[in-house]
Amino acid sequence: MKKQPKKLNQVEQLKNGIRVPANNLPSYYHVAVDYQIQQLKLEDMKLNPHAQQRQSERVATREDMFDVLLKGYLIEIHIRNNTRTVLKSYKLTDTYRLTVAFDLETKTITTMYYNDLEQIHKQNKKKYLAERLNRSKQVDRLLLGLPKQFD
Repeated sequence: MKKQPKKLNQVEQLKNGIRVPANNLPSYYHVAVDYQIQQLKLEDMKLNPHAQQRQSERVATREDMFDVLLKGYLIEIHIRNNTRTVLKSYKLTDTYRLTVAFDLETKTITTMYYNDLEQIHKQNKKKYLAERLNRSKQVDRLLLGLPKQFD
């Protein structure tokens, strides 16, 4: 009989890069992450080379991207390579929205793209947390970037 792999707990899944969709995220994290983003200044926000290329291809302004971060709704959060990344989206016109991936540690936009308002993305469900995330001190540390001394 084939041995089933051990199911990882939520903290282990977060450390391994599982994406947490906004609807599986307790509201506390929505507020806390938005608060961290609200502390940014436009001049602090950087774009990595990939995002710079996307910006020129899509003719998005830095102000548009900043609006997404400040006013947009949270789509997901994940941790990869020890850095927290949020995906936020904001309706800029009656026909499209701008979506931005933002690294909370380096204050860098890593990519951005436009979506038609009617567009629906297929998701690889294996990459997403399928249940509601439970709040714990370890999850707080991971998602909010808190040092260990806050336990």
